Amino acid sequence: MLEKLGPGDLLRLRKLLAMTASDLDGEALNAMRMANAILTRAKVHWIEIFNAIENADAAKRPAPTMSDEINSAFDTVLCSCREGGFRSFIESLQEQWERTGSLSPKQRGALFKAAKRANSWDDWDG
Repeated sequence: MLEKLGPGDLLRLRKLLAMTASDLDGEALNAMRMANAILTRAKVHWIEIFNAIENADAAKRPAPTMSDEINSAFDTVLCSCREGGFRSFIESLQEQWERTGSLSPKQRGALFKAAKRANSWDDWDG
């Protein structure tokens, strides 16, 4: 999609978009119109530009590890459930996780199921 843009077009777009912050309305409007003209000539839409940026940014981010997912699940569940038996169970899982660095498949399943519920129901309290 961005291959449709000519050499230097992305640099010109960047400069033109910076000019849209001008306090002079005529200059800002003219810069936006010039940027739109570049995209029109290349038959590219703004959404394609933003999607390319988003995809490039996502490709740079490392994939979350199982450890990241488990820690995130603990945060989600513990922020959303009240004191009581279920919370005590989750806290005991977290203590085990922090102490040993491992959970059984059933323990992980229970944790992830609880996190999914917590994300699905704002009023869920375990």
